[in-house]
Amino acid sequence: MKIVKPKKMMSMEMDSEYYPHLDLSSDEIKEIKNWEVGKSYKVVLELRQISKREDKDKKISACFEVREVEVEDDEYKKLANKFK
Repeated sequence: MKIVKPKKMMSMEMDSEYYPHLDLSSDEIKEIKNWEVGKSYKVVLELRQISKREDKDKKISACFEVREVEVEDDEYKKLANKFK
């Protein structure tokens, strides 16, 4: 698994770091009802690429649709099986 490094964001008020983010609801991952803010969880995503662009510095970025989501954490797999 590749570790994602935060990007630097420069603003007038302060320098900060940010990570790429993804918003999902309990419709997609029902286990999030029991997850806690600040903790880390492992999930597997199946993505479909829907666009791709290159900026002036030749950096490539892309946009994806989330097609499938699966919890990879053993503790939450057990919990998910209880709700099936």
